[in-house]
Amino acid sequence: MTRLKLGGIALISVVVVGAIASGTAFAVQPEFVPANAGVTVKAKSKGAVTLKNVTNATVISCTSDSSSGILVGSTNPKGVEKITVTFSGCSAAKKGTSCGEAKTKGGMTLGQIKTNLLTGELGPVAPAEAPSEVGFKLAPESPATKFVEIEFAKNTTNGLGPCVASAVAKGSIVGEVPVAFLNIKSEMGELVFEENASGTQKIKKFAGGPAELELFGNKTSALVTTEEVKFGEELEVTGPRVW
Repeated sequence: MTRLKLGGIALISVVVVGAIASGTAFAVQPEFVPANAGVTVKAKSKGAVTLKNVTNATVISCTSDSSSGILVGSTNPKGVEKITVTFSGCSAAKKGTSCGEAKTKGGMTLGQIKTNLLTGELGPVAPAEAPSEVGFKLAPESPATKFVEIEFAKNTTNGLGPCVASAVAKGSIVGEVPVAFLNIKSEMGELVFEENASGTQKIKKFAGGPAELELFGNKTSALVTTEEVKFGEELEVTGPRVW
C-alpha cells in the first residue's frame, strides 16, 4: 500500500512539474475585478489611427482618437457601456486620390467622426489571433445598428473626387489586451487593434463567435490603433495565468 501511495505521489509530482516547465496556461474568465458600476473607462490613441477597407481601396486616416464609457458592474463584470469614440483630424483617400476631410454624416465639424453609443466586453480569443488570449469587443449599443455613418468632402456626388458620398461602419471589432496589462491591479491599461497580412482585422472571432467590422458594405476592413486606457480606480483585468 505504501509503495502504491508513493507511486501516486510521484506521478502527481511529475504532472505538476511538467505543467510548470512547459508554461501551461490555466484558463481564467476575462473580467474586471472589482467591477464597480459607474467607474469610468477612458482611452486615447498613442498615435495616428487608421480605418481602412481593402475591397473599396479606401483609407481613412485620423491624427488621434479619444473615448469614454463606464463599467456595467457586478451584473456583467466583463462589460463597459455608454461608450463613445471621437476621431479627430480625419481625412480619406481612395487608391491614393484624396477624398478630402471625413466627418460624421450630418456633423458640423470637418475632420471629426463621432460614433453612436457603443458597448464593450472582455472575452477569450484564440492565441493565434492574440497571444494574450484576451480581447475587448466593441459593438453598437442597442437600438443602434451601426458604429457611425461617415461622409466625405470630395465625392462623386459633388464631382470633386472618386469617393462615395458616405459609408456606414457596422458589425463588431475586437482589440487585444496585451499580456503586460493582465492580472495586475492598476489604473492603466492598453488595447491594441491590428490588421493581418491581408489588411483586414487581425482578430475575427470572440468568445467562439464571429466578430468583423463592415465598411462600404463588406467585411474586408480594419481599424489600426493602440489605445492607452485609464480607469477611474485601480482594478485588474483577469486572463490566463502561466505557472
